[in-house]
Amino acid sequence: MRDLINSYEELTPFHDVLADVEPATWALPEGATLRLGRGRVGSMAFSPDGKHLTVTTKIGLWWYELTTMQPVALWETERGMVSAISFSHDGQRIATGNADGTIKVWNVQQGQCLAEMERQTHAKYKGVSCLAFAPDNLCLAVTGVKDSIVGLWNVESGTQLIQYYGASQDVSNFCGVIRPVAFSPDNRLLACLNTADTISIWDLNTHVCLATLNEYTGVVESLCFSPCAGYLAAGGRHGGVQVWDTNTWKIYKIYADYDMARVSLVYSQDGVLYATETSDNMARVTDIEQEDKGWTAVKEIGNIQSAKFSSDCQFVVAGTKEWMVWKAGDSQPRRFPHAHTYFPDSVVFSPDRKTLAAACWNDGVKLWNITEPSQPPIHFDLPGKYHRVSLSSDGTFLATGIDENIVKVWNVGDNTPLKTLAFSEKDTVVRSAAFSPRSNLIACGDYKGNLHLWGGQPEGKRYIPAAHQGVVDFVALSPDERYLVSVSVHGSQDSRLWCVESGEAVDMFPANIRTVAFSPCGHKIACGLRKQILLWDVDRCRTLLTLPHAQQSWWPFALAFSPCGKYLASGAWWHRGMGIKKVAIRLWDVSTGENIATFRGHPTDVQDLTFSPDGMLLASGSYDNTVLLWNMKPYLQTDVSS
Repeated sequence: MRDLINSYEELTPFHDVLADVEPATWALPEGATLRLGRGRVGSMAFSPDGKHLTVTTKIGLWWYELTTMQPVALWETERGMVSAISFSHDGQRIATGNADGTIKVWNVQQGQCLAEMERQTHAKYKGVSCLAFAPDNLCLAVTGVKDSIVGLWNVESGTQLIQYYGASQDVSNFCGVIRPVAFSPDNRLLACLNTADTISIWDLNTHVCLATLNEYTGVVESLCFSPCAGYLAAGGRHGGVQVWDTNTWKIYKIYADYDMARVSLVYSQDGVLYATETSDNMARVTDIEQEDKGWTAVKEIGNIQSAKFSSDCQFVVAGTKEWMVWKAGDSQPRRFPHAHTYFPDSVVFSPDRKTLAAACWNDGVKLWNITEPSQPPIHFDLPGKYHRVSLSSDGTFLATGIDENIVKVWNVGDNTPLKTLAFSEKDTVVRSAAFSPRSNLIACGDYKGNLHLWGGQPEGKRYIPAAHQGVVDFVALSPDERYLVSVSVHGSQDSRLWCVESGEAVDMFPANIRTVAFSPCGHKIACGLRKQILLWDVDRCRTLLTLPHAQQSWWPFALAFSPCGKYLASGAWWHRGMGIKKVAIRLWDVSTGENIATFRGHPTDVQDLTFSPDGMLLASGSYDNTVLLWNMKPYLQTDVSS
């Protein structure tokens, strides 16, 4: 194997971008001017020559040069949602699989797609879990996310050669489990999963199942054969490491002292078995036989997104803020900041539109300098998972966060909260919150359907019991603080308009509204339903317009009015079965209901939308873990900010 790797040392990935071109502008969709973030790190793979690292994300496949950890290419952005990756052993091909079940085989040097396949399964979810090239580089094994089918494909013709089935074709109860697959180095055996804890061994010549291994006590997420093909090792979640003798299929050794969240395994080229243990805040590599913990990464780099150890002893850990990279012989890692962030739930521009603030799920608040997009964002850690960002009257970024039964408001950058609201009742858990800086008014909805308001004029606490029968999923305050809208999605599935001063219900909206947005003047409300948007007159309590969405743009759950109130932007969620590669962001004329423009750039749900103060930019935060900036100038009147 070492001779084979050396013979391909000069292989380099094709990329059609210049070294001096800003990566934030690579593969942008039509109408977009910038991309903030590169998508959360998923799977990683080292090129066989050890020069590059490839990283799967929801927006595509990133190529990094390992010595500098600078990106050199971005592939497979047409659909994105890349979930699995594998290099051929000679380094000439790379295979990608995505969440829709599509597999592509690429020529590394030319960047061309050589073959495209689609997983054959009766399961509702066709997503690709793992890929593995056979040692002869002619065959590719593919596993799925929610079924036990393993397909073998010819990488040149793109035809499926055979399917292997586990004990059950439907394993949907193991959602989120990695379903590994491994070839023996002699190209004779294939190891894969029946269920989460049962391994099947198939003879590739006769297609007979030679053995079923059910001794593993946890969830198997990693399989690998030794270079001599004499041993098979398995690791995963909470089951330690087990090794079988491939001649007898008896357990050779059990290593129980591996209790971190996930364990992945790799044999080095000289036959040493290494375990990479990963949890939320730590990753480490251990020589299993010697119990030598060679490298350890801790929470200093943020929660661990992914970790990978190669057969030639290179180790990369992706935190939420930076990379840590080791090579054999290194005593300390090299550190490189990166822009692979978690998904933004909420986004807002600074008054000068040079900075964008994004509240990211489980990852605090990030501030992006739009004028220098190559720079990683400034990161602010905050307790809790659910945060929203807004602007104070003096242009300061504010963050509102929920941590069980405590709600806090911060000036972003100041660790001391401006306001802290703690519920004395231990069984009160807050689900949603909104803050208005005009008079420091906070509105909260809890899991029992109650509404709580603090502050305002006069300062005080108000309580609206049983506002909904069940969870209050969303609350919004009008700019003038006269009204509050509350939405229950997972409870009574209704939405109500409340008078803040009296605490009385003003009106009830149609059922199944998911989100709302107030116009800047506060006299209109946009309500997002599954198939349409309602424009609601607050003063008359009636529908002004109904904006129907095309079938491929259903679920318009991100809404934002332009600063002048003349325009409305809506962002859809991705919905299975619609056959779309990118979800729609639509721009509407509020007075006529005309759909002025439609933009498609995110491969999955649009979480939030916001206009710049001058109305010339629209920012869309997505579940693909990026923010796209869209140029509005061609579509809006010049007085849009008035």
